[in-house]
Amino acid sequence: MEKTIDENKNLEQELAYKLICYTHKNIFITGKAGTGKTTFLKNLKEKSEKNTVIAAPTGIASINAGGVTLHSLFLLPLTSFIPVNHVNEDRNIAITKQEAFQHFKYNKEKRKLLTELELLIIDEVSMLRADILDAINWALQSVRKSSQPFGGVQIVMIGDMYQLPPVIKEEQWKILKNYYKSLFFFDALVLQNNQPICIEFKKIYRQADPVFINLLNAIRYQDYDSIDFNLLQKRYNPNFNPEYFGYITLTTHNHLADSINQKALEKIENPIHYFDAIIDGTFPENSYPTEAELILKEGTQIMFIRNDSSGERRYFNGKIGIIEKIEDFDIYIRFENQKDLLKLEHEVWKNIRYIVDNETGKIKEEELGSFSQFPIRLAWAITIHKSQGLTFDKVIIDAGKSFASGQVYVALSRCRTLEGIILKSLIQNSNIIQDIKIKEFQEQMWNLNELEETLEKEKYAYALDNLFKTISLKELTTEINEWKKITIEKNIPEKESVLELISSIDETLNYLQIVLYKFETTIYQWFNKYKDLSLKIEIWNKIKTRSISAVEFFIEELFTKVWKPILSHYLEYKNKSRITQYLRFVEEIEESLKNKIKQISIAKLIDDRLSYKDIIFISDSGKTVSKEKNNTVEITLELLNQGKSIDEIAKERNLSISTISNHVSRLISQNKVSVFNFISKEKYEKIENEIKKMENIELKLLKEILGDNYSYDEIKYVRSNLSK
Repeated sequence: MEKTIDENKNLEQELAYKLICYTHKNIFITGKAGTGKTTFLKNLKEKSEKNTVIAAPTGIASINAGGVTLHSLFLLPLTSFIPVNHVNEDRNIAITKQEAFQHFKYNKEKRKLLTELELLIIDEVSMLRADILDAINWALQSVRKSSQPFGGVQIVMIGDMYQLPPVIKEEQWKILKNYYKSLFFFDALVLQNNQPICIEFKKIYRQADPVFINLLNAIRYQDYDSIDFNLLQKRYNPNFNPEYFGYITLTTHNHLADSINQKALEKIENPIHYFDAIIDGTFPENSYPTEAELILKEGTQIMFIRNDSSGERRYFNGKIGIIEKIEDFDIYIRFENQKDLLKLEHEVWKNIRYIVDNETGKIKEEELGSFSQFPIRLAWAITIHKSQGLTFDKVIIDAGKSFASGQVYVALSRCRTLEGIILKSLIQNSNIIQDIKIKEFQEQMWNLNELEETLEKEKYAYALDNLFKTISLKELTTEINEWKKITIEKNIPEKESVLELISSIDETLNYLQIVLYKFETTIYQWFNKYKDLSLKIEIWNKIKTRSISAVEFFIEELFTKVWKPILSHYLEYKNKSRITQYLRFVEEIEESLKNKIKQISIAKLIDDRLSYKDIIFISDSGKTVSKEKNNTVEITLELLNQGKSIDEIAKERNLSISTISNHVSRLISQNKVSVFNFISKEKYEKIENEIKKMENIELKLLKEILGDNYSYDEIKYVRSNLSK
C-alpha cells in the first residue's frame, strides 16, 4: 500500500511526495507563503527511504532546514563559476569550469557520500544562483563519473521565487551575464534541456480571509491592475505607536531593525541580564540561529525563533511574548490572552555533516557541534529577510525602502490578517518590484492530471531500475578482481590454493551476472506489455512473484557460495604472520559482501518488501553476532508498525507464534513498542503486583498464581517492560 503525506488530501503535496519517492525525476516545489512547504520538507526528511541529503544556500537556512550548506557539502570556493573551460578573467572574482574541477578531488569519505547519494533536497532555492547550481552539477558528474545531469542524483528544489532573490556582487554579475540569462537557479545551463517537474502548493494554511488572500496574490504576481491600493491605504498610519505588546516592525535593512530593538530595550528601566549560549564542538558563527549572548530585561518583547521541540505546542516560530520576570537563570514569558506564565528552556540546534554508514550503506547524520540557547530574540523589529517562514498576528511594516524583488510580498504575507497590519510607509507601484523572468517561469507549473500521468508512467519503471541496481554485482566483481591482483603481487601462503578460491568465487559471480541479465530481460519483456492496461495488475503481480524468487535466490547464492568461503578463508589465515595488509583487504571484501546481501534482503518494488528471509552472519570469532540476530526482530517490528497481528506475522514469515512473541518481548524491553499494544492496563497491573511480591520471578509459578485468564506471553510482556 502506497504512503500519502497528507491525511487532508492535499493533492499537490501527495503527488509531490510520491513523485519524489517513486520516480527519479527532478522536481521544483513552490507555493505562496503559508502553503506548508516547510512542513512538507520535514515530513519528506522523516519518511523518504532514499539516501537523502538536505542543503541550502546559506548557513542559517541550512540550520533551519536541518541540513548543511551547499558550499560545505561540495567544498565549493566562495567565488562565481564561469561555464566554459578557458577565459581571461580575474580568478578572485570567477573561476572557469576547468578550474572548478580542481576543487572536486574529494577524500574517500566525501567521494563515498556523493556516490551513494540518491536524493539532494535544496531548500530556499530562490536564493540559489544559477552558476552555483551548474557547479554542483559538475561536482556530481565528476565524482560519480557520469555525464547524466547531476551525475544521476535526483534533485528536489523547494522555494518561493516571489520571495527573496539570490545575491551577487556587481563585478561577478558583470562576468556571468555573458553566459546566463539571469541569476535565478532555473537559468542554470544544466536545466535548459532537463526541465524539472514544477509543482505549486496551493492550499493556504496561514491566511483565511479571501480579500486578504486576493490582495497578496495580486502583489505576489505584480498584477498592478488587481492590487487594491485603497485597502493598503487604510492600513497606513505613519505615527502609529502601539500601546500594548504584540506588534513587530518589519524593516528592509539590518541597521534599522537593530536600532529599533536597541532603543526599545534602553527605554525599559529594569536591570540587564545576560544569557550566554552553550556551544559545543564546531558551530559556525554565521549560522548562529540567535545571539550567542542574549541581553534581556524584564518587560522585553521577544519572539520565538523555532517551534516547541517538546511537542506540547506551547510556542511556535514567530510567536510574540513578554518577559514577565527573570530569576537567576530562569526566564518566565507572558503571552497575550494567556493566564499562565511559561518557564523558558533552552533549545538545541545541531551542526551536522552527512556520512555513509559502512554497515547499512545508508547516509546518516553526524553531529559536529551544537548551539544551545533560549529560543528567542528581541522582537520589536526584524528584517523582512529574517522574517521568511515566520507567522505573526500583528506587524508594523516599513517597506518604503524595499530594494529587492519580493520584499513587499514577504512582509505582508507574514501576517495572518489584513487587520493585523500597520503600514509606516505607503506601498506604491515602485515598491512592488517586478521580474518578468520569474513570472514566465511560474507559468510552467504542472496541473494535477500531468502529475498523475507522470507518476503512473514512471513509478513502475523506477521500481524495476532500483531493484536491478540493488542486485547488481559489478562492484563486487571489481573487488574480487582486485583481490586476485593483490594475491598475485604479494607473498601469500599457499598462493595457488587462494587463487583457486578466488577463481571459484569469480565463476559464481559471473554465473550470477548471467542469471541477473536473463532475469532483467524477462522482467522488461513482461513490463512492456503494460501498454495493455487491462493486463496491468496481472502482469505486475507476475513480476512481483518472480522478483521475490530472484531476490531470495541471490541472497542464498551470495551467502553460501561467496560470503561463507571468504569468511572461512579469513578465519583460516587471520593468525598467519606478515599478511596484515592482505587480511585487511579480505576483511573489507567480506564486509562489502555482507552489506550487499543485507541490501538485497530489504529490496522493494514500490512499497512492497520482496523478502523476509532471515540471514544470520557470523563474526570472525565464529560466534553468531547478536546484532545480526536482532535483524529478524527488526523485521517483526516493521510488520507490527504496518498494523499486522502476531498471528499474521508468524504466518507471513513462516515462523512459530512463540518465536514472534519472543520478538515482541525483546521489542518491549528495548522501548520500541508499547506493552499496552498487547495487554490491557488491568491485566498489566495484576501481573505487575504479583511480580513485585516474588523474590525470584519464576514464569511457571506466576502462571499458576494468576490462573488461566493470563497467558505465558502476557506475563513475559510485563516482565520485559519492567526490565527496562
